[in-house]
Amino acid sequence: MTHQIREQLGRLRQRSQVAVTLDALRYGLRLLVVFVVISAVATVAIGGRILVGIKWGLFLLGWATFGYSAFLLRAQTDDSTVVRSRNRLGQVLDRVTNPFVPKSLRSEDDSEDQDSAHTSQFPDDIKLFISSLVILGASFVLEKVFYVTG
Repeated sequence: MTHQIREQLGRLRQRSQVAVTLDALRYGLRLLVVFVVISAVATVAIGGRILVGIKWGLFLLGWATFGYSAFLLRAQTDDSTVVRSRNRLGQVLDRVTNPFVPKSLRSEDDSEDQDSAHTSQFPDDIKLFISSLVILGASFVLEKVFYVTG
């Protein structure tokens, strides 16, 4: 009996780890879409080729996000307590993109019980770091797979 309970607990932990990871990837993909739109609008505004502008925009914004998230991830000691900087970008991103995201794909923090949702998710600074890797990966794919150069 206890063996079955342990198996069920193990499966539950694996599911929750997968859900947390998928939440971080959804965050990264939503930020990627926002950065693609920003890059496309900026490229059209200056009269450039759209795919080249998106690639360069993702490259620059990806490195900027990487640097900012690395800055947020540094540990600050305050009376031997590790304090993490909190990121408000996630809240703004949720407000902007939620009307366009189906309910089945929304992150857990859209629910009413935000305290339990935040304990089962990565902190915003880690999600931002993962997002920077997704954005830089998309820029790399545009250049190396689709041969967008310029």
